[in-house]
Amino acid sequence: GVSEYIATDLNNIGLMHHLQGQYEEAIEHYQESLAIDRKLGKKDTSITLNNIGMVYRVWGRYEKAMEYFQQGLDMNRKLGNEAETAINFSNIGLVYGAWGQYDKAIENFKKALEVNRKFGRQGSVPTNLNNIGMIHQKWGQYDKAISIFQQALTIQRNLDSKNMIETLLGNIGEAHFRQGRYDKAMEYYQRGLAIARKLG
Repeated sequence: GVSEYIATDLNNIGLMHHLQGQYEEAIEHYQESLAIDRKLGKKDTSITLNNIGMVYRVWGRYEKAMEYFQQGLDMNRKLGNEAETAINFSNIGLVYGAWGQYDKAIENFKKALEVNRKFGRQGSVPTNLNNIGMIHQKWGQYDKAISIFQQALTIQRNLDSKNMIETLLGNIGEAHFRQGRYDKAMEYYQRGLAIARKLG
């Protein structure tokens, strides 16, 4: 009925506030949408829970973000939406990464990767690999990071989609740079720039 549309509209308005950096307003609209869905007895509110978590994460309020991401994960598990747990694992991993708990971050990124591969979601695999590579980079394991970024790059190229390629080239450049391989770094930065200009 009408209430369902209202909940969707509130979610969309929440997203617009989120994108404009108006975090309190975003949370308010998402919470209102969540309340309507719950009142209607809607079983699956995992998307809204995830949206609220994402606002808290970019806002730097990691405890709150984790709370909502965990609720979303629990809900998807309970409802048997295994394919949808990938986004939950990714977001939980990002919070652990922000906390500097890299072991737990990587564990969750690998779970997300596993789920996306299992369900044939190739489009999400490069992002998962990039997240894993970034943790190895933080650990100073640059060659391992480069190898993972390269895997992601190969998959992304096969997808014939330019988004992410520029990010991955930049990350490979960064790993070379940190090891003092400046020529290599420059080569990857230039390639990233060329793609960014094409897209721009």
